[in-house]
Amino acid sequence: MRIPRLHLLELEDLSGLPNSCRSFVTDALRLIAEKLQVYAAVAPLMEELLSTSQTSRVLDLCSGSGGPALQLLEKLNTQTPVDLLLSDLAPPEDLLLSPPTSYYPQALDVRELTQHLSTNELLQDRIWSCFNALHHQTQPTLTEIFHAAAQHSCGFIGVEVTQRSLWLMLRMFPLTLLVWLTVPFIKPFRFSRVFWSYLLPLGIFVFFWDGVVSHLRSYRPEELLALAKGGDAEGRFEWSSGLCGTWWAPLVYVVGRPRLRGY
Repeated sequence: MRIPRLHLLELEDLSGLPNSCRSFVTDALRLIAEKLQVYAAVAPLMEELLSTSQTSRVLDLCSGSGGPALQLLEKLNTQTPVDLLLSDLAPPEDLLLSPPTSYYPQALDVRELTQHLSTNELLQDRIWSCFNALHHQTQPTLTEIFHAAAQHSCGFIGVEVTQRSLWLMLRMFPLTLLVWLTVPFIKPFRFSRVFWSYLLPLGIFVFFWDGVVSHLRSYRPEELLALAKGGDAEGRFEWSSGLCGTWWAPLVYVVGRPRLRGY
């Protein structure tokens, strides 16, 4: 049974959700991804994109705490250190990073990328990555992002850990239980995580609810490919999409590579 895409509300999108509760959810996702080595399968795709784009500079969109991008950075086998620039609509204030990795200090709205690129050299001449944020975007917004990437010759890689799959949604039950059991062991220790898990388990509910909704909002590989080609009507990029990873943590990806001259 093919599950239709439903653009339902994720509680993390609510402005009234306490930041400490939102941080709890991102910390829990980071812990799971680290322990299960979820993003290791994407390393060859990123290495190829960096090579074909002839750059070592990456702009990561909708980064949040930067977990997926930072984890992938550790798996890359590149001759030149990757200059990773994280970005978000709400940049975190207490995230410690080691050079050459840094965080774009201003709010960066993916719907206004072209405006930011034209006024800030720090953002220019980079490939774009986007982890677990494509499902947050509507189809018109995704088409605009793909169009901007092609117009500015910014190689693109988008990766999603969610799919519209019943068994993957059922996976949220054991994952939520795992998070509830391991909260005291997430480093660095924060009392706010204990509060949102045991005293007022809103964080646990948000983790479960947003996890299920994220699956329902996800795009299939063929849908992402169609949107990418629709945004790149001039055919500047060679687009591909598909699945990679393991059976317990399959990943959906879409990659846009600059075409070689003459093709």
